[in-house]
Amino acid sequence: MAQFEGQRNTFTHLHNAGGQGFYGTDQRNSQHVQAKTELLRALGPTNPEVERDRILDEKDHLLEGSCSWVFEQDAFQTWWAGEEQDQILWIHGDPGKGKTMIISAAIEEISRRLQQCPDAGILAYFFCQQQEPRLNTATAVLKGLLYSLASRYDSVAHRTQELVSDESDQSFWTLQHTLGKLLELCPRGPVYLLVDALDECTTSLEELLNLVIRLSARTNVRWLVTSRNEVHIRERLSLRGVHTSLELNSSHVSAAVSSFINARLQYLTQLKSYSSIQQMEVQRHLKTNAHDTFLWVALVCKELEKRRPGQVRKTLTLFPSGLERLYDRMLTQVDEQDIEDANLCRQLLRFVAVAIAPQKLCVLPILSDFPEDAQGNEQNTVELVERCGSFLTVRNDLVHFVHQSAADFFTTSNGMRIFAYGYQRQQKMMASLCIDLMEKTLRKNVCNLLSSGIQQKEISDRDIVSRLPESVQYACCHWLKHTEKGTFVETTAAGLECRNTIQRFLKKHVLHWFEALALQERLSEAILGLAYLEVAAQAHQKDSLLDFVVDARRFVSTNRYIIENAPLQVYASALVFSPEGSIIRRHFQNNTPSWLRRLPLVLRSWGSCLQIFEGHSNSVTSVVFSPDGKLVASGSDDNTVRLGDAAWGQGRGTLEGHSNSVRTVVFSPDGKLVASGSYDNTVRLWDAASGEARGTLEGHSNSVTSVVFSPDGKLVASGSDDNTVRLWDAASGEARGALEGHSNWVWSVVFSPDGKLVASGSLDNTVRLWDAASGEARGALEGHSNSVTSVVFSPDGKLVASGSDDNTVRLWDAASGEARGTLEGHSNSVTSVVFSPDGNMIHSGGQAWNLQDIKSPGILIREISPRRQPITKVQRCWADESRQWITVGGSKVLWLPPDVRPRTFAVRDDTIALGNSSGRVTFIHINVDALSDTRLI
Repeated sequence: MAQFEGQRNTFTHLHNAGGQGFYGTDQRNSQHVQAKTELLRALGPTNPEVERDRILDEKDHLLEGSCSWVFEQDAFQTWWAGEEQDQILWIHGDPGKGKTMIISAAIEEISRRLQQCPDAGILAYFFCQQQEPRLNTATAVLKGLLYSLASRYDSVAHRTQELVSDESDQSFWTLQHTLGKLLELCPRGPVYLLVDALDECTTSLEELLNLVIRLSARTNVRWLVTSRNEVHIRERLSLRGVHTSLELNSSHVSAAVSSFINARLQYLTQLKSYSSIQQMEVQRHLKTNAHDTFLWVALVCKELEKRRPGQVRKTLTLFPSGLERLYDRMLTQVDEQDIEDANLCRQLLRFVAVAIAPQKLCVLPILSDFPEDAQGNEQNTVELVERCGSFLTVRNDLVHFVHQSAADFFTTSNGMRIFAYGYQRQQKMMASLCIDLMEKTLRKNVCNLLSSGIQQKEISDRDIVSRLPESVQYACCHWLKHTEKGTFVETTAAGLECRNTIQRFLKKHVLHWFEALALQERLSEAILGLAYLEVAAQAHQKDSLLDFVVDARRFVSTNRYIIENAPLQVYASALVFSPEGSIIRRHFQNNTPSWLRRLPLVLRSWGSCLQIFEGHSNSVTSVVFSPDGKLVASGSDDNTVRLGDAAWGQGRGTLEGHSNSVRTVVFSPDGKLVASGSYDNTVRLWDAASGEARGTLEGHSNSVTSVVFSPDGKLVASGSDDNTVRLWDAASGEARGALEGHSNWVWSVVFSPDGKLVASGSLDNTVRLWDAASGEARGALEGHSNSVTSVVFSPDGKLVASGSDDNTVRLWDAASGEARGTLEGHSNSVTSVVFSPDGNMIHSGGQAWNLQDIKSPGILIREISPRRQPITKVQRCWADESRQWITVGGSKVLWLPPDVRPRTFAVRDDTIALGNSSGRVTFIHINVDALSDTRLI
């Protein structure tokens, strides 16, 4: 295994000495450099090294030695020593206290130490910023850490290339799995992971904290993180680590602030030629009023830069002590400008304060609702930003608040006075502005695509931006977020007006909105937004909006896959295959393609199918919900297990490791583990949160067909085609014993509710009971005349029910093994048996029995109409006839949902007959003449 290199110098990319190690020859070096460049592009665009330099430029560069006190603290030294329970060092303090400076100093200090001893470990870091979407999510943190590792250490890059690519899933779930795998491969020394401003991570912070805790349990991982002293962060990080409070180390912070003041004063003196008296006045005012806050000093000095030396004394009197009072005074200065400029500045500040994400200078006048004559001149916007009293700054052409505390001032403090009608009403006005922007732009085929089958990935960003300006993109993504924060749920006239506006917009533009979001790869915004609207509209059930929103959510959830991949199919496949009773289908029926003369027969209503998960490349063999219902796991003949979000249909990742078909998947009772059994003769355990492999249970000599956890989650039982049941320790993976006795394959295994017994059903026509603790056989239940396919205990554990290929269900006494009855009525194999929660009923396939009548012959009390079996085989890549699309002249024109995709098809003239595995034949008539135009939409 190749070694991780140490740093050659503090902030430069490293290369293998002498061209050896991984890369060898110059030619191979060139290939790997190219591969590394592609890797960094896939992880980008955020480069933590560049972000660090940019942040320090904005916050003023670090003064040498000003933070050295941190490294002399017991907390840091204990953390550096790597004691088992102290793998996390958390530094916390109020806004402006220098946390970012400290973590930057820590980067330099740790880099220096590692440079002195190259094998002592490796370093990666990331800086969160709430106002910057690239830097305020848990996913961004993980991508940044991986980028930092890969850019600084060639051997890490080499291994990361195997896990990350442009096409790979880069969700938080997958990336944490990637980081975990990468850390396992680190052969020497600790991996130091530094993250600044955890409190400014606005998305999936809880998941990130869980990951920090989980990875800190590894002896080679150490975290150094900073944040404000917020309760939910303190509760999590105090579980495993040490902390340093900047408030409790005020003497050290005060000394650092004094050094900072002296440095800034020296700069101002050189710039402004201050006299000795002016220097004394500035120094005295800054040290008296700074209250150990770097940010306060920086803001005041920034204002002094703008003033003549003769205005120093007057300027200093304008800036009171404390950030809150300083911000208040700065806003007053904004109001004291020329009335026109003051109004525009207020409009600008209002938008930036409520904006969901920072926007470019060219977009600000539109989203700030400037008068038309004030729009279109970017230089004027730059000047207005400068007149906003140092509240705002521009970086990478995006306008941000100068610090998170400034943003907080406008949303939780005296700064809220800029909202003439209140913060909530401002949100409502913002939502209305977004709707106006969308109504002026959105239409069918907004990008003028030539075919309804064009894939999203085939559309250039330039074409999208030219047709969907960035202001409209913002509106599409965020109008419902502003609505949620506004007056929608009010019962007032304003609330009614808001709901009516939304209803009018959706009835005219909902399909256009879906198309626009799909073009931006942001269709999930529609699903989340409509879910909010649905809940909010339930408070006004007399509104017709509710029914429309419910149907729209079902429409986009069901058709999510195809709309995301081919946006114009929202007007074709999505409409054509929606139920006859769909409000969206009926309302937009004129949008269906004119070349479809005969539409396929479809369901009358949406039915029970909420959404369809796609992603497996072969048959799905097993599906299971997590105990809390939030996740779905599926096993497949493609040798993988996939996890998905049950509510939104979002894929959470793919668990890869099996070398043959996965036959069974199950969650542990607490939902923390997933177990999968495979034709490769193994059981694999996975962490449900991170996707990391937790172990491989080896011992079976044939396929594993059934896996189950004990009720307390401590044991795993597996049944196999090697005729045995095996027990395993779920925590360690150690074998606990092999239960032998069956003479044919074991197809079903289950624990009793108290976990004391194990029952197994086999192709030898028997059910066997075993003692879970000792593995001793407790008896063979004989009576079936064909294979036993399903076994289950009653909720009280007193009965065992078994279903068989002999078309019967048999009941047995779990304690004695005596037969308690035979339930007959099936005309074919019984493949599934289940008790009702109260234990009074037993269901098997389409039949049900009342167990209170068990002493009499099995009495069938009601027959349940057979339900159509779910389509489990999703075939994706069938060369040119993929059977996902109907094509005409080589162009894709109509996408087929999974339950319509044919196993066979026939074409006669312009009619296509599609036959699928459900036994249904669907006919579709296409007017080929209408498709003679080159624009197939």
